[in-house]
Amino acid sequence: MTPAPKIAVDHLGITVPDLDEAIAFFVDVFGFDVVLQAGPYDDFGYVWPGNDGPEKASLQLAVLKLGETLAARDDIKVLAPVQVEGGGPLDGLIWSYSLTSFGVVIELIRWRPGLAYEATSTHHRLVPPPWLRDAVTP
Repeated sequence: MTPAPKIAVDHLGITVPDLDEAIAFFVDVFGFDVVLQAGPYDDFGYVWPGNDGPEKASLQLAVLKLGETLAARDDIKVLAPVQVEGGGPLDGLIWSYSLTSFGVVIELIRWRPGLAYEATSTHHRLVPPPWLRDAVTP
């Protein structure tokens, strides 16, 4: 039997009040690279069930590629100290929540393969982060 392929999230969309401010934040804090910017596109709203057309909305977008850094900044509010899970299925997982100046809460998680949940799961696994993929055997 062929093992199931590892699957990761392709992209994440975040609605922000000011696209330029959000781009600057993600580039500066996380080291993202701007791949492209597009729009505005008008009448881009969702078509709700029972409606004939999309709701009135305009869309501007930016596609960013994840970088390799995390910078300290005065405009990020750490909502809780870094937490380390002790016991349970996520034993050893490290996480933290921060609030950006434009109102987006960001959850940062760091983990290594071999979390306790894997002992009771025969095939479901978190996909290793890029910096660990070469070190993990499939």
